[in-house]
Amino acid sequence: MARYTRRATAEQVSAGIDLSGTNALVTGANTGLGMETTRVLALRGANVTMACRDLDKAERARRSIVDTAGGRIDASQLDVLELDLNSLARTRESAREFTRRGQEVTVHEVARIGAGASGGHVGALAPHAPENWNPKKQV
Repeated sequence: MARYTRRATAEQVSAGIDLSGTNALVTGANTGLGMETTRVLALRGANVTMACRDLDKAERARRSIVDTAGGRIDASQLDVLELDLNSLARTRESAREFTRRGQEVTVHEVARIGAGASGGHVGALAPHAPENWNPKKQV
């Protein structure tokens, strides 16, 4: 088993992992940990849906990831999806849109501790939750 220092990168730690043929959905994928998670998953061969509040920012991030990958990531591996976790109704609509696309998330258990409102997990959003449900208070 390889040992890594605290300075190890996600790219170093995931070296040798083949995610070809898998699908991942990453929240907050247009910046910070979400963007790095997206980049490394795609580097390892995964198809990634970039779930972001702002589609323009998501598209710019998608182009940046592809443009800086030196040909190691194909644009077809990255898709964008509007997702605003501040509104349960809009979150539900995004889930319906993702389902309509016919994609199934096959990459599970990717934890981004401290990333975003819910630690990187959208998890089980109860269908009976009120519209004013605040995911930031659910941590």
